[in-house]
Amino acid sequence: MLSHGALVSQYTSCIVAGSYRPDDVVLHALPLYHCGQLHCFLMPYLWLGAKNILLRRADPGAMLAAAERYGVTSIFAPPTVWIGILRHADFEPARLKTLAKGYYGASIMPVEIVHELLDRLPGHGSGTTTARPSSLPSRPASSRRTSCAVPVPPASPC
Repeated sequence: MLSHGALVSQYTSCIVAGSYRPDDVVLHALPLYHCGQLHCFLMPYLWLGAKNILLRRADPGAMLAAAERYGVTSIFAPPTVWIGILRHADFEPARLKTLAKGYYGASIMPVEIVHELLDRLPGHGSGTTTARPSSLPSRPASSRRTSCAVPVPPASPC
């Protein structure tokens, strides 16, 4: 059982490590019984007062439409959903022009997909999460692929 203090610490850690902002517009498409979606994204963003868009399921077409309609700046999804977004018939990078932060978890992201996301969505940051998010800085489109390591920032005092 988690105490209230433990949850507050979890939410604070996510906000700090994930660079969450009150002006973010966040798309939530995973079930809320998933601890990552609920306790790493929805609850911390609610605490900040950010705008949260909830979808019934992780449908790539609906996610693209919502991202474009609401000016979504942050999305968390497993690799299979990111791949579905990239492969969807309606995918156009312009539909995700406001996306600044993309997070994934639940399984390992194929290196090729990380590079494709960075190439097709320039200016977008990507990161991974299991217990807390970790940001991967954007890579300029002209840079060479040398590494796909995801840096994990040291714990920050709050």
